[in-house]
Amino acid sequence: MRHVVIALLLVAGVASPAAAQRRARAERAAVPPSREAIDEFVVTVRDMAAWALVTPAAHIPVGGIEDSSGYVATVVGPPKDPSASPDSVLALFRRTLGVGARRARARTIGLAYLVLQVPPQGTSAIEVVAVEVEHRSGFRANVYFPYIRDEERRPVFSEPFSLPGTLRVIGARP
Repeated sequence: MRHVVIALLLVAGVASPAAAQRRARAERAAVPPSREAIDEFVVTVRDMAAWALVTPAAHIPVGGIEDSSGYVATVVGPPKDPSASPDSVLALFRRTLGVGARRARARTIGLAYLVLQVPPQGTSAIEVVAVEVEHRSGFRANVYFPYIRDEERRPVFSEPFSLPGTLRVIGARP
């Protein structure tokens, strides 16, 4: 009987490092991201959209997937289908972004597109680059960047504003 107990303890000891690794991954995923890391990622995705605004062959929406090492991959969709509604294009892009994010075990994802939005204390809608961001910890935000175009038609962004996030693809569900 004593040998059985020892054998069970040895088996439990062998299994514990894998369990500890799973717990550590879960704890890292649950840690909220730093404000600086999220801001940097949001600006990266916004800049992807800015590039698309000035590049004739590019199109919006555009997305970004940040892996656990910090590498950000650009995600673009097919050319715009004139018969598709903007809402259906965004819904399809969110699904596609989610599939890619799960495959890459993404830390953060973002989706950028153009939209008319009324800013806080504003009375009329203005064109903005919207960036929906989600971190695997469950953090979500929608960040809006009002812009004008300079003489060379490049976007010049003014102070952003944000609202609660709507992207729900990879993070913990509330």
